[in-house]
Amino acid sequence: MPQVTKVIVKHYGVLAESEKGWTKELNLVSWNGRDPRLDIREWAPDKNKTGKGVTIKQAEFGVLKSIVNSIDMSSDISKSSFGDAAELPSVFKIEPQTAAVAESADIFQAHEVASMAAICVEPIQMEYSEA
Repeated sequence: MPQVTKVIVKHYGVLAESEKGWTKELNLVSWNGRDPRLDIREWAPDKNKTGKGVTIKQAEFGVLKSIVNSIDMSSDISKSSFGDAAELPSVFKIEPQTAAVAESADIFQAHEVASMAAICVEPIQMEYSEA
């Protein structure tokens, strides 16, 4: 199997951490020497292994940010097919103090991006080819 190279060009933040120390992170990553892309995925504590994730081009990020900014998580979730918001798994809930931190964040509004990914994106490996 060919060697996959990865370089974290810029680390924006940790979205979550598992009991085993793996972290779900928002980073700018260059894969196999290509142009860096925004990347959401799980990383092993030593950064040598990764889980499945999503890479997002700059143009795609603009669209994602627009979509995420238009979402009212508290009302959209409670009115959804998930039923009563009190019955939702914790991954779908936004704690008030976390929402306040997300509103004050100046980079990518990381919590909102993570919430959007948890709700709308299956954890898959995405491949893009330049046309």
